[in-house]
Amino acid sequence: MRLVTTPGEASNPPSLPVPPPGGWTLQEALEILSPETVSLHNEGGPKLEAVLRAEMGEFAGLLPVWPEGHKRQQLYLALCARPDLELTGFDLTRGADAPRFRLPRDLLLSAGQRSVRLHGAHQIYLELLTEFDRVRISYNFPEMRPGLPDDMELIAVRMNLVEAPSHPAGFAVGMSEPDVLASRGIKPPFTITSSGLGFGYS
Repeated sequence: MRLVTTPGEASNPPSLPVPPPGGWTLQEALEILSPETVSLHNEGGPKLEAVLRAEMGEFAGLLPVWPEGHKRQQLYLALCARPDLELTGFDLTRGADAPRFRLPRDLLLSAGQRSVRLHGAHQIYLELLTEFDRVRISYNFPEMRPGLPDDMELIAVRMNLVEAPSHPAGFAVGMSEPDVLASRGIKPPFTITSSGLGFGYS
């Protein structure tokens, strides 16, 4: 693992870990980008359960805790905080010899956004399957019509350094998780669904 210094901040450069040329697995990314999450889950016990139930809000007394969902959420937030990183993986529907698919950053960020309109909610479900190095992307629309995107599953997923990262206005490498989402007008309405961790988008 090596460290990167963000441009324009040489006077007080933050040292951010960056993946090797082959990228990080999702588990490696979690361990490096959110070590406190890994430590919490390794400790387990009442402390972990208290954190998980506190994040469940009104569902705390209705549903069992879901540790894996919490790890996926923390990895998602850590990735949102690093516009210099991207997820890549193979989409076998494009052919066995197709190059790695690069998950668009706008799609990643939109997965933390929810907008309920008069005709219903448009939602995207992004599942970071940390234990399998897979990413599943599925959609929920208020009505089905031609031209809607297909669901997708990426395998052998890696987190790579973007060669020429594009930093949106108001976005900075190393921003805190709440600031990252707030910079895009995103409030993280994480919901537990039957298929995994769901995020809404408009």
